[in-house]
Amino acid sequence: MKRVFKYLAYLLIAVFVLLTVGMVAASYMFDKKIQDALSYVNKKQNHIQLKYVPVSSSILEKNGRLSVFVPKSKAGPVSAVFDVKTTFNFSSFDVKFVKVDNEGNLDAILADNGLPLIGITGAAAVSIFEMKAHGAVKTTAFNLPLIDGGCRVGENSVYLSARSTKKFNVGFASAGIKCKSDLIYSGREAYNLEFLNLKVKAQPVVVNKKVSLDSISVSFDSLKGQASTIYMIGFKPTDEVKDPTLADSFDIENFNVNLSLSDKDRHSRRTLYSDGSADIYFAFPFVKDGLEQKYNRIENINYKLSFGAFNLEKILSNLKDSPEDLGSLLKSVSNPMSFDLDRLSLKYQGGEFNVSGFVYPTLDPSTGKIKDISSKMNASGDIAVIDSIIEEQYKEALADSLHQGAITKTSKNYETTLEIKGKSVTLNGIALNADENADDTLDL
Repeated sequence: MKRVFKYLAYLLIAVFVLLTVGMVAASYMFDKKIQDALSYVNKKQNHIQLKYVPVSSSILEKNGRLSVFVPKSKAGPVSAVFDVKTTFNFSSFDVKFVKVDNEGNLDAILADNGLPLIGITGAAAVSIFEMKAHGAVKTTAFNLPLIDGGCRVGENSVYLSARSTKKFNVGFASAGIKCKSDLIYSGREAYNLEFLNLKVKAQPVVVNKKVSLDSISVSFDSLKGQASTIYMIGFKPTDEVKDPTLADSFDIENFNVNLSLSDKDRHSRRTLYSDGSADIYFAFPFVKDGLEQKYNRIENINYKLSFGAFNLEKILSNLKDSPEDLGSLLKSVSNPMSFDLDRLSLKYQGGEFNVSGFVYPTLDPSTGKIKDISSKMNASGDIAVIDSIIEEQYKEALADSLHQGAITKTSKNYETTLEIKGKSVTLNGIALNADENADDTLDL
């Protein structure tokens, strides 16, 4: 047993020595290669130029200053300086940096545009054993003055992580922005706006030195606003109007949209998939004659669909080089094209509404017009809600459709199926048009 512990101790010592040598080697390589790496980056593009100047150095820690220069921007040349700290340990190294205030011209440009100093910090880490890297850059919150009010802009960050040089996870996150007016209309601010917790996530993929975007998602907690109708029209608080209390309001909550592209088929075409959800509340007006009105509530909005197929690279190339070449553009998409709606559902005034189906249009390759179409859409809606909102002039048409069977009635819903095959259009199998002399093509 003593011999086992003895060998184990030798093994641990050997591992420790190897890790220490690796750490020292990594520290030494940093000194040797940092300038070569920055030089390579500078030569490969002309959008940004980087320069690193060492300040202090030891085996475990390196300190320096990184100058960043952007030669061309809408504000002209922009420069900034960052203090950089790099630390080494057995299995990874970490980099932290912070913008040095009033070094370079970035802060002066912000001041010229009425903005305060904005702090920029960042951190990155590379794990040698796990073969992964991640990093983030963050800006501090700041106040944004407006002519008749102001905004508070929260922290914003951009982050990246990767386990290879071919596929990345990137994202943007914002705490949001809150704005309000200093003007008062009938006891309320002229406007109030909140946009909170925006998140954008994407997965770029590098293929043959080209970057493509396979998926992206956008979400936010809420986007809400209230505004005086009188203010938006252009009246002053002291102007005499019929109803000075008029105000509008909207609120979008729990917003989430995901987009993704399929793998390429044998024609290098891809299909776009998307799903999402949200809740929407609005009142136009929200205040009338000094009294708050009820919100229209469209809740539990949920959808899932697909659209395809198309060669995105060819479409972009055609639009850039020969946008008038309709034939080449049409060759980049499948014919017929496909639009599949797996579901579109929502709740309105407590009632549920649902739509699903497909649309497959066939295009004339010479004109781009719809030559033929095949479609089937199923729809259902809450009886009580529809009966309460339908206008008087349409009630007779609804009754006729129910009598003919074009619309059916269950215990809770009105239901129907719209089907299009060429020139034939039916609701629940009941023909809506029988015009055999209709034009064969329709303008897009």
